[in-house]
Amino acid sequence: MKIDLNTKAYFTWGWDETFFMETSRGNFEFTMTDRNGNGEIKAFRGDYSAWVNFKRHDLGGRGKGRHTIGAFCGKNVKFITS
Repeated sequence: MKIDLNTKAYFTWGWDETFFMETSRGNFEFTMTDRNGNGEIKAFRGDYSAWVNFKRHDLGGRGKGRHTIGAFCGKNVKFITS
């Protein structure tokens, strides 16, 4: 599904450079450059529980609230479509 900087998402921090993003258009993962990530957003096939299992986080994640992608991630994110 297509998302853009104005898409609203609920963000959950994965205790590293990654954030799980839940949107009305599907789920995504964002890697934050401030935390040594690459600034990319890519689709994640699965729900939050699948992401926690994929990341192997025993503690789950920390909710960071609902924001537009542009407000939370910045204007220079890269949307990966493949």
